[in-house]
Amino acid sequence: VLYGYAKRHSPLGTLVGSVSGAMPIVAGYVAASGRLDAAAFILFGMLTFWQMPHFYAIGMYRSKDYKAANIPVLPLVRGMNRTKLSVLVYIVLFTGCSSLLTVFGYTGWLYLLAMGIAGVLWLVHGARNFYVQTAEVWGRGMFFFSLKVIMVLSLCVSLGAILP
Repeated sequence: VLYGYAKRHSPLGTLVGSVSGAMPIVAGYVAASGRLDAAAFILFGMLTFWQMPHFYAIGMYRSKDYKAANIPVLPLVRGMNRTKLSVLVYIVLFTGCSSLLTVFGYTGWLYLLAMGIAGVLWLVHGARNFYVQTAEVWGRGMFFFSLKVIMVLSLCVSLGAILP
């Protein structure tokens, strides 16, 4: 209900949606492990922080569609450069949060290395093209890069407990 309202009336709809979008991984983790522990909260943070740049990128490269539908996404309300900065901040938060699975002993150093590389490459990709591409092209590139990052994350989380 909150997401439905926020999506139509506020640029915070993306944040509200990312919170609800991160809940399934928490539910799955709790169901599989039988406990609500630090890993559940870390997974929640990782998915929330990943979804923000992912959906802001969609908002950027599909801004004409959002404008036509009168949906107040951040790129339309605050501008493209502000959205680009927000994307980069969320990538830093995602990368930091993803390292916490290793810090708390749920994964090994190979997971940390892979996620660190993925996060840094995502950030470099965005920063490198910040001023040289139109917002729509930049957003599309960041969207497709986010898909690569979520694939690496899924693989690393799946194997992280058994790798060194």
